[in-house]
Amino acid sequence: MTDSEQLAEQQLLGYFHAKRGYGLIDLIINMGLSKKEWKSINKEVNLDITEQERTEVEEHFSKKIFS
Repeated sequence: MTDSEQLAEQQLLGYFHAKRGYGLIDLIINMGLSKKEWKSINKEVNLDITEQERTEVEEHFSKKIFS
């Protein structure tokens, strides 16, 4: 699978996940995103994300089990 196909697959999976009513934290948990991966993505990638969503993710990863 090419990089562009992988990106499209990831975007479609995220879309269908949201369409079925799951939230951002559900998506993060289901994809197994780690705190370290989030920090890297948050720093390196230009995310189309609101400050409220960013805060929600930061709060999720600030919980004791993720520290």
